[in-house]
Amino acid sequence: MDILKYTGTQIAEKATALPTLAGNTGEKGKAGVDVHIYIGNKLFTVPVNPETGLFTWTATEPFPDGDYSVSISTVDRAGNVSPPTLVTLRIDTTPPEAPELLSLYDDQGGKQSSFDPGQTTDDKRPKLTGIAQEGTLVYLRDADGNTIGSARADKVTGKWEMEPVQDLRDGDNNLTLVAEETFGGVTREGAPSASFKIVVGDDNGGGDGSILPPDTVAISYAIDNEGTNTGILNHGALTDDSTPELRGIASAGSTVVIYYREAGSTTWTGSATATVDGQQWSWTPSAALSSGSYEFQASIGNISSAPFILQIANPTELVSKTVIEYAIDDVGPNTGLLTNGAITDDNAPILHGRGEANSKIWLFYRNDQGAWSALGTTIVMSDGSWAYQSTTLLRGEYEFKALPVNDADLENKSLNLKIISEGTNVPEITYANDNVGGYRGPVYSGEKTDDKTPELTGKAEANSIVFLEYQKSGEAWQTGYSVKTDSSGHWNVKNIPELTEGNWIFRAKSADNDGYSTNFQLTILKDTETQSVVEDFERFDPGTKIASGAIINTGRISSNYREDWTINKMLYIAKGEQITFDLNHSTRNFYLSVERFSNAGGGGMIAYDADGNVVTGMSWSTGNGDSGFAVRGISHTVPFVKVVVGSNSGLTSRIDNVTYESTGKENPNASWLNEDIQDVENNPTLLMMDSNDPDSEFELIQTKEESSEDTLKLTGKNQLVDLADNVEQFDKVNIIDLTGTGDNTLKLDLTALLQHGEKDLFIEDGKTQLVVNGDEGDVVQLVDILPEGSDISEWLHQEGTVTVAGVEYNVYSHDDAELLVQQGVKTELV
Repeated sequence: MDILKYTGTQIAEKATALPTLAGNTGEKGKAGVDVHIYIGNKLFTVPVNPETGLFTWTATEPFPDGDYSVSISTVDRAGNVSPPTLVTLRIDTTPPEAPELLSLYDDQGGKQSSFDPGQTTDDKRPKLTGIAQEGTLVYLRDADGNTIGSARADKVTGKWEMEPVQDLRDGDNNLTLVAEETFGGVTREGAPSASFKIVVGDDNGGGDGSILPPDTVAISYAIDNEGTNTGILNHGALTDDSTPELRGIASAGSTVVIYYREAGSTTWTGSATATVDGQQWSWTPSAALSSGSYEFQASIGNISSAPFILQIANPTELVSKTVIEYAIDDVGPNTGLLTNGAITDDNAPILHGRGEANSKIWLFYRNDQGAWSALGTTIVMSDGSWAYQSTTLLRGEYEFKALPVNDADLENKSLNLKIISEGTNVPEITYANDNVGGYRGPVYSGEKTDDKTPELTGKAEANSIVFLEYQKSGEAWQTGYSVKTDSSGHWNVKNIPELTEGNWIFRAKSADNDGYSTNFQLTILKDTETQSVVEDFERFDPGTKIASGAIINTGRISSNYREDWTINKMLYIAKGEQITFDLNHSTRNFYLSVERFSNAGGGGMIAYDADGNVVTGMSWSTGNGDSGFAVRGISHTVPFVKVVVGSNSGLTSRIDNVTYESTGKENPNASWLNEDIQDVENNPTLLMMDSNDPDSEFELIQTKEESSEDTLKLTGKNQLVDLADNVEQFDKVNIIDLTGTGDNTLKLDLTALLQHGEKDLFIEDGKTQLVVNGDEGDVVQLVDILPEGSDISEWLHQEGTVTVAGVEYNVYSHDDAELLVQQGVKTELV
């Protein structure tokens, strides 16, 4: 570490008696500069490299374990001494002592009580309790050295509790305990404890622990005996063994048949008869299984075991499958899960993730200023999970990653956290969400909205309570609204009463901090306040055709509008065709520019109110002897919400510069250019959810002519697409791409999934499938995803991932429906 980089008193941990101190003095290019290092009352003088400004000092005599006061300062050739950097040098060369086992507890069967090592129990996963060095990781290992359980010793008391992550075998189980710590960036284990025995069998508690009841069958675990990392595999494990050996139990005299298939499939790929020895059975695939997530099941007659899942990967895939999933904050008032982007006051969060079972993984971190540094190592459990207690970190923004090899330069998915001091976080209000009117989406401070009940969204410390206050300019603050942030620190307040028109101010504060956020200001528009809406079609792709027959094309506009002739884009309507404009707000005035032709021809438009009644209309003739464009328009005292424009004879018409003034009254049944865009041709149709927001652009792309596979591709940012509200408009869309230029959100329920999905879209398993692509920051919100009265277990997040065209997806299945969500996209129930 750069020992001079930080101010204040720091702790430098060293796991050697001959420590090295190094740093950057900032004296690059200056000759004759020295560093004075005082350790206690001993002075060590070190020259500074004038070419780099760096210094390095390594002790030549060993220091005993303990804490040492260190003062470091620079002295130039004139004798000027810099302010000292104060450091506590902590030397600890001793690995942690062996953990001590205090008690064993049986909570299964008729006899439930504490028992001593060497006694018999019918509990195959009894609870172990003990003490160890504070903060160390305690491992439980079997006689073969396999890790079958782990626990973190309390940071203060050293107490730990654990249960084995797999069933102990019938009979004698000889076990040991060992403690592991990371000190000074070095991970080290202490000596193992003395061996102790747990005997599994009948404990005379009312049952016969040695004889299985009839119709009993189960998969206990699997064995990995290929590659570097071998040992026991439990349910959910990741392994590089393509022929893992499954082991289990069954009632005496049973014939055990093993079935297997890719996870998520409804069809078993194969089956085979296991080798049975008494009440134990084993089975190994006769041929290597390809990479993927597999579900195994053992059956005797019509009785089947619970599913047992293994994820098989080849060595080249292990880097991407070694991941940090989340962290745990167990410090301060706001504790719990921490996901990507979270703010936390825990400066030593516990990292959790997945990797190859029984393997060693390396953890790295960096702040917003530096390169990757080693954080430590840990062992992956037999179920593929791991946990790591990080060392104490300074305040700042950090990025963490896990790798199966000791190579910090390898790219891999990371977890980002911001570490703060307890009680210092002040929430922020990032935007308001407008859910009504012509524009729907984020509204930022200082902007206007016609939504009188806007949703306020912000960021604060993860798992904390945020209080929201607001006032109309010149009036009293209104309070009483609070919300808890999620694991990433985001919060949203939806229950604000309807606001009146005018200027409003919002502010937020945390429950453990009196500081307020920066004021967030919104102007609420009046119902009757008009807003001018103009569409010139310049954002549309030329040549695009939509269902009504209208085509976006290039053309020219006359000197009625500009001094010269200019190529631009406009709407192209074939003769005899018509196009409908559904308006998000009612209007009393509607205008457009229509092309004139020298020969005969004509067209017209009709306006309708919200009930479908004709309000007004007009027609025109284009055969006036010249060409160019003319402005046509309709006005009426009765508001209207729909205008149908047609070319009834002669040549094809082109129109441009559609303009109307919104009355402020919302038309809830339309989006501004609400064409029925189901018949999209192979070239993309670039449309907009709101004509005034360039970020609301999206494309509809037909990707398979032989099927109804269409892609809805967002090209902007900060958009919320509710698929349930656009069933007809996007009725053939079954691939949604949220990538865009920023973060976007898709909201859908099970009904929308079934309506938009297509059978065997990417996985041929007979299920209706919908695919969501995106990247980090994008969100899929599942609304009422379960039918009324059903249980959450009916909707299954499949173990592992599936790969389609080189892209990895998480799979969510429910009966005959599957949702494929690209890895990196956040999925949440709302």
